[in-house]
Amino acid sequence: MPNDGYPPSHMATILDGNAIAKSIRDEVGGRIRSIQSTFPRFRPQLAVVQAGARPDSSTYVRMKAKAAEEVVISFNHVSVPAESTVEEIVEIVQKLNANEAISGILGERTITESISPEKDVDGFHAYNIGHLSSKASDPLFSPCTPAAVIRLLEETGKSLPGAHAVVLGRSDIVGSPVASMLRNKDATVTQCHSRTKDIEGIVKTADVVVAAIGRARRQERRG
Repeated sequence: MPNDGYPPSHMATILDGNAIAKSIRDEVGGRIRSIQSTFPRFRPQLAVVQAGARPDSSTYVRMKAKAAEEVVISFNHVSVPAESTVEEIVEIVQKLNANEAISGILGERTITESISPEKDVDGFHAYNIGHLSSKASDPLFSPCTPAAVIRLLEETGKSLPGAHAVVLGRSDIVGSPVASMLRNKDATVTQCHSRTKDIEGIVKTADVVVAAIGRARRQERRG
């Protein structure tokens, strides 16, 4: 396979994200089954609150249901009418918060702050984001996509302490949380955004680049 003129040390390493995800599910399922061997009634339960039935949202729910089944987590799909008000959905979430059988809750960003931090498996509650940003404490849950980025980087064998990591993007969902996680791994982090000057020059100094801007091939390697 041609290397486009780059030396072997600069060739990309292709990671099999599906295989890594499966290994994580196998690990989680194994841990749950191990606990169940001692405590047979133990069964975590995930509740997903879905307002309406948008195709993309429904696909997301089906994926979560399938993953939950693989790791022996009970799945509770709470479907509410699309015309429901935020107040009505928050009331449902508060009941799920109070339900001791529910281990975790997923919902749209508009209701994140109504989800108990102890059940905020998306890791977006202000409590969890705040602790993620602090070196002195750990969140109860970390945002999933940024955590997946860190796991993929670790799979490469790349040493993160002291590495210069450039994060392209500053969204609350991926860019900023992954920057916090990289700092917590002792990387030196530069976070770029739409108003950053000379992004190309900054990227050329990076040991690690995380593109979190939702546009493929936004920053190409040059010369």
